[in-house]
Amino acid sequence: MIGYYVFIFLSTFTIGSDSTSFKDRGLIKKDVIIRAYEALDTNNGSINVINQINELAYQLHPADYLKSFELAKKSLKLARKRHYLKGEAEAFHLLGISFYHVENYLIADQYQNRCIEIAKKIKNSELLARAYNAKGLAAYHLERYENAHEYFQKSLNYLNKISQNHSYKGAVMHNIATLYDDEEKSKMALKFFDLAIAFNLKNHNGLWLGQNYYEKAIAYRHLSNFKAAIQNSKTSVHYANKVNDDKMIVQNLILQGSIAIDFGELYKAQSLLDSANQLVSKNHFSKLRLATLKSLSQLAEKRNDFKKSLGFEREYNRLYDSLYNVNRFKQLDEFRAYFDTEQKQKENELLKKLNLNQKIQLENRNYFILAIFLLLSLSIYLAYLIYINNKKIRKSNQVLIHQNEEISTQKLELEELNQLKNKFFSIISHDLRGPLSSLSAMLKLYEDGHMNEEELKIFMRELDYNFVNTSSLVDNLLVWGKSQMQGEVLSKKRINLCQMIDDAISLIKVQHKKKRLKIYNHAEFCYAYADAETMSVVIRNLLNNAAKFTPEGGEITVSSKKEEMNIVVCIKDNGVGLNEEQKNEILKRSFHTSVGTNKEKGTGIGLMICQEFIEKNGGRFWLESKKGEGSSFYFSLPLKN
Repeated sequence: MIGYYVFIFLSTFTIGSDSTSFKDRGLIKKDVIIRAYEALDTNNGSINVINQINELAYQLHPADYLKSFELAKKSLKLARKRHYLKGEAEAFHLLGISFYHVENYLIADQYQNRCIEIAKKIKNSELLARAYNAKGLAAYHLERYENAHEYFQKSLNYLNKISQNHSYKGAVMHNIATLYDDEEKSKMALKFFDLAIAFNLKNHNGLWLGQNYYEKAIAYRHLSNFKAAIQNSKTSVHYANKVNDDKMIVQNLILQGSIAIDFGELYKAQSLLDSANQLVSKNHFSKLRLATLKSLSQLAEKRNDFKKSLGFEREYNRLYDSLYNVNRFKQLDEFRAYFDTEQKQKENELLKKLNLNQKIQLENRNYFILAIFLLLSLSIYLAYLIYINNKKIRKSNQVLIHQNEEISTQKLELEELNQLKNKFFSIISHDLRGPLSSLSAMLKLYEDGHMNEEELKIFMRELDYNFVNTSSLVDNLLVWGKSQMQGEVLSKKRINLCQMIDDAISLIKVQHKKKRLKIYNHAEFCYAYADAETMSVVIRNLLNNAAKFTPEGGEITVSSKKEEMNIVVCIKDNGVGLNEEQKNEILKRSFHTSVGTNKEKGTGIGLMICQEFIEKNGGRFWLESKKGEGSSFYFSLPLKN
């Protein structure tokens, strides 16, 4: 069980890893695990049943974290009923893993704390080691690197109490090495990779040696030591072949192919990527297929075969949509449930404050009664008691005033949250249900014989166009929802804006190919200090907005310049432009409905996300526009930390 769990955290920590590693290799039999769970007597579970449920939850997690979460909640309920502390601690540990999987690291960390609290009571060093390793991973994703190092060291300390050669130590050492590499301390990372390799060689952990050498190759690449990177990658392939780990072989072939592209060895790169593609197709590695297509597209672009590059890019987009579109609506449902839960939590907080006010008022009445009693019985202390009583009353009144102010603030926040929620779900209801309703009506007409093949093709083209806009809306809703639910955790570093602009232009040209737009990247300054993921969202939204309101054959130009310690990026179009009222509405970050030059629908959420993410990255957003003369959208970012 421990060895299995090590793999989960290694795959989570691995650069470009596929979270379905076990599933793609056929090692996880989800249906078999669920049938085994259903066969257990979970009504009045014994300690043995609780242990089995936790074990099944561990095994099921990579394939279905939601089902694993359900099993963990069941085992927690039974363990508490039986007063079985070890089962309760393991259940908390599993719940923390589930929240880690959905990137809610703060809640994940809290569950690991509850596991640690119980594990210390029962003196279970193995559970403590796993929980501290999990806390280290959560701290890493929250960019609390000092805490991450502290937790990983504690995990090693508890493992040493059990055994100097515990099978879990190699994974923790690997995590420490990867943390150092992410902190741009790749030389230090190499030392810990060597420790992990030496440990796994001693314990004959062949499965992990391939992973160790692969990550070590990436660290050497960060140090620009490409020769060492290739050597370690080949060693990784050697160990992967020993354990028939085709997934690890594919990852190394993609890495070697990428390095070959950087050095202009295009024939060698083609051979490596073709081999990777064959293994991907043979084993149905769906997510690694995405990485392979991206590398093949870059290779074709290097050869100036832009048609072939675009073909790979389109296949990449189709595969990406097929893998993730279903999950988008599922995440949207979870987002709506979060809104309901948050509102209930705020209502509970208001009730608690009201109860506190009543308690303070009751205390004031008691003080008054006490003063009267003391006045009758101890007249000698009258002056002193009145002074004390008045002082307490004044203090209580100040508390009351403060509490009332907080209640008023909470009420306003609740009203704003309700209004935002209603507007949010109104947009979802209108703009997401519309294309689905159109599709249903069209299929009904075709089924009843009221539409011929030619009419069907015309409507299908229109529906395809609508679904592109709908997909863009869903992407923005999920990005915005994630930032509102748990706060955006930024990973700021030196990023290449020019590359992001090129990638976004390629995507926009495909989405708006009917308009035949001319899009130019004239950015002269490329590098900024910011979070890559959020700035990619900003650039994509601003370009998509410009394309939406630019007529057929129009031009969009992206430029950049340096101003003191900032880089300023401008995205300019010759589209329909904006009046003063429209500009003010955008800068107020409000939802608003707009229609592009080809009747593309918009809600304003994309520009709202842009402003929010730019400010979080320490930048500024502004725009210039005149009706009928086009628009220019600007943003600035710092050049250094």
